[in-house]
Order: sequence, then structure tokens, then C-alpha cells
Amino acid sequence: MTFNFNALAISDDELNTASDILGIYVKNQKALNHSINDGLNASCLKLLQNELALNSLELSQLLNVSIRTLSRRKSSGKLNKNESQRVFLLTIMIVIANKVLGDHGSALRWLKSPKKALNGISPLEHAKSDQKIEKLINILHQIEHGVFL
Repeated sequence: MTFNFNALAISDDELNTASDILGIYVKNQKALNHSINDGLNASCLKLLQNELALNSLELSQLLNVSIRTLSRRKSSGKLNKNESQRVFLLTIMIVIANKVLGDHGSALRWLKSPKKALNGISPLEHAKSDQKIEKLINILHQIEHGVFL
């Protein structure tokens, strides 16, 4: 299965920036999909954790895996396809938040602060599935175009 980044209006620059953050060096979107489907290197977990300033428990909750599974992935050196897709989507969300909100600090504050539009929870608490991450990406695009939530 290939992920349709175009459906989320993700630019090539955003894809490239997310790839750079995670240390994924591919030539095109097809190669990126192949890398995600094959399973990203587990080093992406630490990179994502650092980008979001999370501890291991918070990261495991965000990825919907136990701490033990997270530890096994780090030991095995590879994520499965679903985990890889989630890690990449979360990284895309960070890239877009940085762009829309102006800087990384503002993006982190937005991602970690409760929002009325999300029933009083933070975007990171909301981001428990790929569909919800996609919703957050769409919200960020709305903010970018002047719709404040």
C-alpha cells in the first residue's frame, strides 16, 4: 500500500524536510513510500522523540505501542509499516506546524496545548491514529489560510 501524500496537500518541500529530520534520504515520493512500507530505521524514534520533546512513555502513547514494544523496536533496528507511517505523518505534522506557526517553539506549544476545537485536549493527545494526524494536518492548513480554530 502506498500512502497518498498529495491527498493531504503536502508539498515536496515538506516531504523533503520531514525526510531530512528522520534521516531518510530518498530520490522521490515512490522511494519514500517504499522506505515506509519496508519499515523505517528505529533511529527515527529518537529523532521524533527529540523533535517533540517527549519522554519514552509519551512517545509510546503517541505511537499506540507499549514501552516494551518501543524498546524491542529500538533493539531490532526497524519499525513495522504502520509504525513507520505514523512516525512519518507525525513528522510531517511537525514540519507543517513549524511553517504555519513560525518556529519550532511555537509549534511545540501549539501541539501540546489544549484546543477547544479538539474538546479541550492537545493536538498531540488527539494524534492517536493516522486519520487523526491527517485531521490535524488539515487544521494546520486551515490556520495557514486564515481559519483560526
